Amino acid sequence: MASVSLLSRAQAEIVGIDQSGGHLSLRDCLLEASEVQRGTLISSSGGTIAVQSSVFKGPEASTEFNTVELHGVSESVWKKTEFLPGSGKVTRAIFAEDSSLILDSCLLVGGDGSKNAVGLDLKNSELKLRSSVVRTSSRANYSVGLLTESSQVVVEKSRFLLEGRYGTIGIKTKESNITVTASRFQGKRTLEFLYLVNQEGGEGYYDTNIFEGGESKDSVSVFLTRTGGDWYNNTVLAGTGTNTTHGFHIRESGSLRFVNNILVRRADAFGKAFYVIGTAPQEIRTNCLFGWQSLFYQVSQRAGNEDVSLVEIEALNYLDTDRNGGPFHKNIQESPLQTFDSAKNDVYRLASGSRCIDGGTNVGVSPYNGPTIDIDGESRPALHIGTKPQYDIGADEYH
Repeated sequence: MASVSLLSRAQAEIVGIDQSGGHLSLRDCLLEASEVQRGTLISSSGGTIAVQSSVFKGPEASTEFNTVELHGVSESVWKKTEFLPGSGKVTRAIFAEDSSLILDSCLLVGGDGSKNAVGLDLKNSELKLRSSVVRTSSRANYSVGLLTESSQVVVEKSRFLLEGRYGTIGIKTKESNITVTASRFQGKRTLEFLYLVNQEGGEGYYDTNIFEGGESKDSVSVFLTRTGGDWYNNTVLAGTGTNTTHGFHIRESGSLRFVNNILVRRADAFGKAFYVIGTAPQEIRTNCLFGWQSLFYQVSQRAGNEDVSLVEIEALNYLDTDRNGGPFHKNIQESPLQTFDSAKNDVYRLASGSRCIDGGTNVGVSPYNGPTIDIDGESRPALHIGTKPQYDIGADEYH
């Protein structure tokens, strides 16, 4: 790198670059800290920031360390930059409050926080995350890839690699609005819990993503509280929990619109595809659902640890009674062995004989009339049979 700054101090607290107002520009820089208990490499209050092709590295042992901390920064653009907060009790790649961030082609690591580790921690902020990798560590006790409160978030073409000793969450939002497209989430084994998405309040829009769960005591692909959101053309391969296995867990009046998605388990039938607490309406149509003991399990309330059940749908034909446009209709059932091309299962592309091909709907897929490209960037819907292109089910469009 053309410019290198090294911070190596046996101090209680350090700040590498402390900016107040003005404009900070860095390119081809290395900022590194060691032998500190608490600190940050870049701390900025106000002003603007532009950083490219740089690396920020935290210490091997600390009490609390953030590689970057932003307060009231009106514009910050980060390109091809690595955020590595190191090890400690609490570690964050980026903490931002009342700030605006654009991250393009970056690597963000939550670090090895023995208490908790976070990739991005946002409050009252705006984030655009593009073509980036967010990774949590198996050595962190509890980890979150993206943590937001009262923020506006857009995630595009990014990847979340999720590990944690006891528990990990890919995206955890509170009263935030979030859009996630063409991204991939991969969870690995934890001891207590594994949530790929945990959203409380706010609005959510998810299309053309791949979600792959892992094993834990409680394995929930998507946990929604007081929200539901729009989910179109996603592929969700759920994990397995020794205590709880849910594809979608919806509570406190959350209302979900779930169209043209694949939601399957690769093992024997187990768990609940949709577990709903409350009476809010749900729309589940033209999806591929497989590998679940119960497809739809709705309870009016929880009495202690007991469910007060309203309805339990175990078989697909009960979920598919109204083929003329009801809230549950035109769903199919197909095993992953039939759905995916085994030679290309790293991205879960559709096999040539899958019923998911042309199995989706073109009508009312989203406010934008449906995704126009698939997970590989190819156009959708594609013409396979007949005279009118029809959406495939899942993140991949068969070509």
